Amino acid sequence: MLNEEKIKLMTKMAVYEQNQGRKEIPMSKFFRSDYISLGMIKTLIASTIAYVFMVALWLFYDLEKFMNDLAQTDVLNLGRTILILYVAYLIISMLIAYLVYRYKFTKVRESLKNYNAGLKEINHIQEAEGRIREEIEMGGSDQYDESFGI
Repeated sequence: MLNEEKIKLMTKMAVYEQNQGRKEIPMSKFFRSDYISLGMIKTLIASTIAYVFMVALWLFYDLEKFMNDLAQTDVLNLGRTILILYVAYLIISMLIAYLVYRYKFTKVRESLKNYNAGLKEINHIQEAEGRIREEIEMGGSDQYDESFGI
């Protein structure tokens, strides 16, 4: 006997596992603070690399002027300016990363709660089917006798 509700739920869970579940289910192993911290570390590394590339591009774009003005330029002041801009860039990117990873974690938790609720529902259906099967194998019950007109 096929249970259509159970089949629909199992199909829904399988589709979730194949699509979003591949990324979201492994996230369930993290605490929120750990997930956000890991994301912020990734952002720190990526932001630092991006900033180094931006400074290098700026220098290469204006290299001739920079080399001509190098003798007159206060290198310490230039380094301080680059460092201050880096810190400001990092603060902004880390704040954005914190908000994005927190939002993403919250959304994934909601999705995983729905997934777990579906799994629990499938489990309840299977348990009910198992009890019915056991009663039938043991000779049935009055409830089933009445429904068959016995």
